[in-house]
Amino acid sequence: MKIIFMLFCLLLTACTPTASYKTADIQALAQTVKPDDIIMYSTPDCMYCNQAKGWLNQNHFAFTDCDMATNQQCQQQYNDYGGNGTPLIVINNHGKQHIMKDGFDSDELLIALQIKD
Repeated sequence: MKIIFMLFCLLLTACTPTASYKTADIQALAQTVKPDDIIMYSTPDCMYCNQAKGWLNQNHFAFTDCDMATNQQCQQQYNDYGGNGTPLIVINNHGKQHIMKDGFDSDELLIALQIKD
């Protein structure tokens, strides 16, 4: 039971921005993001994918959900990125690409979207 509680706490903190980000700042950043700026490779039964989608939707981020269960091209792209777990998130920002291979981390996503050069 203690392990389940610890995992829950870890998941909660992974999907919640730290105190250094204000909701208004996050949502202002979200207004600058186009669907192709964030591409999530997911499967319908992936709990972590659903949590990440929930956070993105809650904060009004546009993103593309590339469902590997229904789209062979998504599966191929995921393999090309060297994916080994879901979600795999690709952030395209000002000609640079950041790949989140270790699951969703809101802080990592926010930092990657703010990098301009």
